[in-house]
Amino acid sequence: MHHDDCLLINKIDKILKNYKNILVSFSGGLDSTVLLHVLMILCKKKNTKYNIRALHVNHNISNKSDLWMIHCQKICLKWNIPFFVKKIFIQSLDKGLEDAARKKRYQSILETLLPNEIVVTGQHLDDQAETFFLALKRGSGPKGLSSMSIISPFFFTFLIRPLLTFNRISLKKYAIRQKLFWIEDDTNQDEKYERNFLRSKIFSVLNKRWPYFSQSIFKSSKMCAEQEKLLDELLYTDFIRTITQEGSLLVEKLIVYSKIKRNAILRKWFRFYNLLMPSQIQLEKIFQNVICAKINSDPIFHISHIYEIRRFKKQLWILKRFKNLANIVLEWNINKSLILPDQIGIITTSNSGFSFRTPLYTEKVTVRFGLKGFIKIMNSKKLISSKKIWKKFNIYPWLRDRIPLLYYNEILIGGIGLFITESGKCIDKKSKLTLNFIKN
Repeated sequence: MHHDDCLLINKIDKILKNYKNILVSFSGGLDSTVLLHVLMILCKKKNTKYNIRALHVNHNISNKSDLWMIHCQKICLKWNIPFFVKKIFIQSLDKGLEDAARKKRYQSILETLLPNEIVVTGQHLDDQAETFFLALKRGSGPKGLSSMSIISPFFFTFLIRPLLTFNRISLKKYAIRQKLFWIEDDTNQDEKYERNFLRSKIFSVLNKRWPYFSQSIFKSSKMCAEQEKLLDELLYTDFIRTITQEGSLLVEKLIVYSKIKRNAILRKWFRFYNLLMPSQIQLEKIFQNVICAKINSDPIFHISHIYEIRRFKKQLWILKRFKNLANIVLEWNINKSLILPDQIGIITTSNSGFSFRTPLYTEKVTVRFGLKGFIKIMNSKKLISSKKIWKKFNIYPWLRDRIPLLYYNEILIGGIGLFITESGKCIDKKSKLTLNFIKN
């Protein structure tokens, strides 16, 4: 075997030596084919300790997707490696096709993982350089410029990239010497994708002028990662003092820090929620428009189409943006469970919970959202405004329109799981409807 091939195999063996059960993300492209081949060779060695499985995620984007899936299946059959397939369909394009596909792919990997199994992917040195440049384009700080690391936490296990110090040229030479066949995705030539543009227009020029440019980027990304770890250590105590058990930030603690320190804590908070790092402009708007907003206001800053930041009770909250349910009316057959919209939860009849009077046969039962006006709660002497009701039950403003309200015809009977109105109280204990609101 060629000397360089032995070096590649030994390097991967050294990186993975502390692990036994491995799930390989196998696309069928050059990098993952080389990686799977190396692992197959290691498995054939005497006294091998590796258990290898391969997962192919069929993205259903190209008209060749099924052919690529069959290609991967044949390779695994030839190399005697257990093969699994997950088919995904991309819908959300909030951050673009590439980001949506990556999230779906990682979700598929998570669903396939076995206990005590690690994930291994084929990202190489050129991928690292591209990631660095994309972070540079976004104006990222040291965290973003740290790019990828060889070993990263992945939910309850680790994601390992053993090819990260090898460039594509060296992997291609290995594949040719070993007579491997791999998929060439024709979309890799489409420059509308950012990575393809970098490969064809930027790195081809840079690597021609400076052949070791990618290695230099790798060194820079490692230094950024080290700086970020140091910053995490220095900020840890202040971050713990500022964040609550519910994951919000205490404004009174945050506001006394210098601008630089405050922004660093906000960025750490974004990482805590696994969100893209905010730009300097976004950080300034969060401070001016949310943190410094008037006391009685309800400030909101939209991070994306999915998330927003709010201030409530002198705390900052990162929240998912919910659908407006104000005009939704759900007819309900009380003999069956009712699934609520926007993944709120489910309502079922139960032996324990809130008991309302049973509806008359002439009354239509509906569930609605958005409490308005003045309401007379059971055993209350006077009408209470909806705002005071929410305060009484300590319901956060962003959750108030997600509390299911029970109606008989046009009469409010109660807030399920919270309160019963005078119109909904039981007179006869034998004739009662007990409901349980199971929240997602």
